[in-house]
Order: sequence, then C-alpha cells, then structure tokens
Amino acid sequence: MTHVLSLESFDDSETDPKRPNPDFQSGFEQGFDVATERARDDETALKEQLVHAIADIEFGFEEARAQLLQSFGPLLSAISSQLLPAMVAASFGPALIDAVKLAVETSTSGGPTLFVHPIQRRAIEQLCEDQKLTIHISDDRTLSVNSAWIDCTGKETFLDADSLIAQINDTLSALTHSDNRIDRHG
Repeated sequence: MTHVLSLESFDDSETDPKRPNPDFQSGFEQGFDVATERARDDETALKEQLVHAIADIEFGFEEARAQLLQSFGPLLSAISSQLLPAMVAASFGPALIDAVKLAVETSTSGGPTLFVHPIQRRAIEQLCEDQKLTIHISDDRTLSVNSAWIDCTGKETFLDADSLIAQINDTLSALTHSDNRIDRHG
C-alpha cells in the first residue's frame, strides 16, 4: 500500500492582489510622513546636543589644564629661583674643569688660559690643583659669576651657565603663561 503525501497549498491563487482601502492608504502615508518629520527633528536635536556636549568637554579640558598649570606655578617658580641656581653653583666648577681638560687634550700648543669672574677664581684654582691641572687663570670682571672663557690658540670655548638658567626660566614661565587673546570661551 502506498500513500501519496499531499500538502495543503497556502498560495494565493488570485492573480490580482488586494489593494488596501484608499482611506487606509491615505492615513498610512500621512502617518509615515509625520513619523519621518519627527525623526528628522529628533536627529537635528541630537546633533545640537552632541555639539554642545563636545563644546562643554572642550571647555572643561581647557579650564582644567589652566588650573593645573596655575597650580604648578609655585613649584616652577621655586625650581627656577632656588633649585637651578643652587645646581649651577654646585656644578659650574666641575663642568668647567671638564671643559678645560678637553681643551688641554685637543690643544696642539701650550696650555689654555682660563678667564673667570674674580669671585670664582679661588674655587677654580682649588679645583685645578685637586685635578693636577696646570693652567693660567685670569680675572675678567665682564663675565658673570657662572661663566668662563677657555682660550686656546686657535680655539675658544665660552661656558655661560647664567644664560642657560635664563633660557630654562623662560621655558618654565612659558608653561604657565596663558594668552587670553586665543581663549575660545572668553
């Protein structure tokens, strides 16, 4: 015995599909247009909110940055007015002796002449004695306390720690300087 399998067909055998009622179609189109307009309005409102939120974030960042740099002001001031001069005072002599040694090594003629401020002369003489360097040291009142000339025949070297301190101070003060002309919010 064989059974034939048969399935019910759900195909719509009509050739002309049913069209919606004209009132329904009109109401559907009006509703679709209203919904589309509301979606555009919502999109515009969201874009405006996003722009304002980004502007608020940017303003907050600039404000926080300015406050942070302002709070570093006393630290940077202490570095430039106290720490740097003390470091230069402690390291000027050894740095000068290193430069003199280099000048002596590279010099083909006699030893170099070292020009220093009179206040530094005794300390530099002591450092030269400690390092067993024989060098002619001369006073030069036109030099600042932390500067010196090393004069070898044909080659001169100028060490100026005071100018270095001034440049570092300018750089540190530029960090905390705010130019109100370029502030976007004020």
